[in-house]
Amino acid sequence: MSNTITQRIYCLTKHLYLLKCLTEREIKSRYKGSILGLFWSFLNPVLYMAVLTIIFGFIVKIKIENYPLFILSGLLPWMFLSTSLSQSTNSIIANSSLINKVYLPKELFPFSLVLANLVNFIFSLSFFFILLLLFKLNLKLNVIVLFLPILLFFTTIFCAGICLLFSCLNVFFRDLSHLVGIILTLWFYASPVFYPIDMIPRRYLNLYFVNPMASIIHCYRELLIYGKVPELNYVVIAMLSSVVIFIFGYSIFVKYEDLFAELI
Repeated sequence: MSNTITQRIYCLTKHLYLLKCLTEREIKSRYKGSILGLFWSFLNPVLYMAVLTIIFGFIVKIKIENYPLFILSGLLPWMFLSTSLSQSTNSIIANSSLINKVYLPKELFPFSLVLANLVNFIFSLSFFFILLLLFKLNLKLNVIVLFLPILLFFTTIFCAGICLLFSCLNVFFRDLSHLVGIILTLWFYASPVFYPIDMIPRRYLNLYFVNPMASIIHCYRELLIYGKVPELNYVVIAMLSSVVIFIFGYSIFVKYEDLFAELI
């Protein structure tokens, strides 16, 4: 199956222009008529951060230094995943007319949504660095420049794998598109977005890190907030889980894609 996926990825290189066009179409349509445009990709998590800071910083009183930035460092990768997943789940069905008329790799549709959200994510990170400077946190640019692209790559393939899986399953189980919001809400609270992993009892840590977003968010936070290379065990978990999810999601997608035309 890994050979099949490798072949499919190679075939996708022949459709890079189409992938680029689909990605650009998604970005343009999303912000068409908007005054702030792409800036909403950063403003949305900032507004969400403000709400979480009020609830957990002032009401629940989680005591963490620079708590707003702590939350935002977890929100940005989380919103990359959640937005990609919520949009791509229905991507095959939404493009049924095009899929039934011409032959093209069907994974282009979820991939284009992931890439569009990756652009938003990178744009948001650039503004996040400005906030770090305003808060006068010591940015270790050499560490960030070295490790951030690697972390971005594995986060992207993780998102792509999840989106391939859900977009495929939604063709067969249409109710999934209605359940994604509930799944993401539960997943959000099971991920260390607004709390540190130190709050998880040690006896539950192994079970907790079954959630790949736990290690991914922790790695971003260590890198961006604390300016240090994440611990090796968390890096390994993030990388391995991303690769496994991508292979699994792509394998399921490839296995059942021939049935899409009949069902959509």
